[in-house]
Amino acid sequence: MIQVYLITVCSIAVVPPLYLMMRFVYRNLQPRLRTFTLSLKHSRPFSLPSVLGVTWLRLSFAAIYVAINCVALGARVGNELPLTKRSSLVASINLMFVVLGGRTNPWVDFVGVPLQQYQFFHRCAGAIAVTEALLHSGIILKQQGVTNMLGVSGIVATVALSVILLLGVWFTWMPSRHAGRIHLAIHLTATAAWTWHVLLQPIGLAKIIALISCGLWSLTHLYRLGTTFVFQRGYVTIKKCQEYGDAKFLTVSTTSQTRDHLIRAYPGCYYYVFFPGPLPAYDLLRGIPLTLAWAKPEEFGTERVHELSFSLSPHHNRQRRNPIDTKANTGLRLEGPYGRDLRLYEYESVVIAAKGTGITAVLPFVLHLLVRHNRDVESRAAGSSKHTFGDLTRAVRFFWWLEDNSQESPASDQLRVLESLHSEKYPILDVRCKFPSPRVSKYPLFTKRDFKVEDGTTKVNSANNAPANKIENEIDNEIGHVVTIRSALEEEAQYPGRTVLLACGDEMFMSDMREIILETPCSRAVSLAELEYHPTTGERPRRRTETSPNLSAQMHSGGQSVMIRAADPDVEMQTDAVQEPRDGLRTLQKQVAELQLNLDQLKGAVTRDSSESTSEIMAYRRTGPRYYV
Repeated sequence: MIQVYLITVCSIAVVPPLYLMMRFVYRNLQPRLRTFTLSLKHSRPFSLPSVLGVTWLRLSFAAIYVAINCVALGARVGNELPLTKRSSLVASINLMFVVLGGRTNPWVDFVGVPLQQYQFFHRCAGAIAVTEALLHSGIILKQQGVTNMLGVSGIVATVALSVILLLGVWFTWMPSRHAGRIHLAIHLTATAAWTWHVLLQPIGLAKIIALISCGLWSLTHLYRLGTTFVFQRGYVTIKKCQEYGDAKFLTVSTTSQTRDHLIRAYPGCYYYVFFPGPLPAYDLLRGIPLTLAWAKPEEFGTERVHELSFSLSPHHNRQRRNPIDTKANTGLRLEGPYGRDLRLYEYESVVIAAKGTGITAVLPFVLHLLVRHNRDVESRAAGSSKHTFGDLTRAVRFFWWLEDNSQESPASDQLRVLESLHSEKYPILDVRCKFPSPRVSKYPLFTKRDFKVEDGTTKVNSANNAPANKIENEIDNEIGHVVTIRSALEEEAQYPGRTVLLACGDEMFMSDMREIILETPCSRAVSLAELEYHPTTGERPRRRTETSPNLSAQMHSGGQSVMIRAADPDVEMQTDAVQEPRDGLRTLQKQVAELQLNLDQLKGAVTRDSSESTSEIMAYRRTGPRYYV
């Protein structure tokens, strides 16, 4: 009894110091764990091309998956499973995941697996399955040869799978408008040959796996066809089509406003849109993935809408033999929505950054947050018992860097709608649009103080109070977003709560955003939200080592040519000296010093402008708690 008493007393005495020690360890390890997790999630190993979509996290998963397959191939249960049996069984299990398809699968999307991770797993499982099938076929050919239909079916399946793997690598680097159909045809051939090969064998586990795979594939397509044609979900007609040069802004609406015919929509979702084909039917093999670009503000706060808009780029027409029919009253089929709901309203501070055509994917997020905020304000002001969302968001800061001034036209109407919904009494939104060159329109884009426009005419060199020179503007167009977003995140870190950064743009822009998150001090709870499907223009991603179209300033001094290219956060400079080495070195050093001075002044000006633009909303946020009405 005394021993029990002593053990109890000692245990109680040990708990407080143990708790303090664990708390100290957690506080010191938590920032490092956060940094390690972010590096795994966003860092790309060995400078691999972005088209592969490889990160340290996915590479680690692939290594574990390969190790599991190696263990399965090497494990023997008695003498009943030789290597030929084990390789065929493991290959069949991997093919069960591959036959679900490389595009969005409704079952995988329902589980909540991100599209990029699912596609990476699809490629990884497919490559491993092909390797194991080649191993199985090689052993059989060496031992027995092709003597019957069982061998013929196995050879056909292995060859078809190998062709799919090789064409997948080819189409990744050299896209083609026939890639999808070729891949589908060979995929059906391989699946049929594999099923034929398995059915010729006695009853076994491989046959059960093959039947399950065919059943999953059939259920997937029956679900798509049933929801689209049998239940008539997703049938819409084109209401209007606005053309802005080569780009088109397509608005579609449902034929009926009953709940069964309304379309589910949320920010960040995307649909597969089926346009009429050359035959009197829909081109079911050519579903174009399009991101939701806009919806009616009065409907977007709910789960279902009857009118929504998409943005079509010339890339979508280049992928088809016949041009897309965008005439009014043309019937379309929508499959979706797909994609995760990022739930930005659960964060206290939201920073949204877009570059170029990436604005089409992030505008619904701004609209959604603003509509929910206004509805809560109206409900509380009226003292009604209506449902309120109770969002945590206090501030939404939206930055848009245009690649060309012509990109203003497709988004100007939506930006003005956001301005009309914004309340200066209860401000939550701060918008900054940065043009690469001065605007020529005589009508202002915005009129409210929280909505501002920057172009070449608004920047001033602080050294001599003169307009910024061309080189400084081009440097700002290339790397100004890094300074601005980093400054915005530092300002938001001064307030309690979590902060999220949502970004959409080209690969260089997204790489800069990932670097900003990785370089953010560990004490700040900043998350990076990425869309599952990014709008694309069909252009190949530009690398840092290539000459930027917006940044090709050359300074000539005594035969010395200096080419400036943007790098984050410094400026990379390459020279082609044609003078004497000593004279050229002195001239180059002088020019580098001048450019570095201009760059430092530019960073300071951008930081001051960003601070001044948010002074009103910051003052509003200091006034009190979140429920301000």
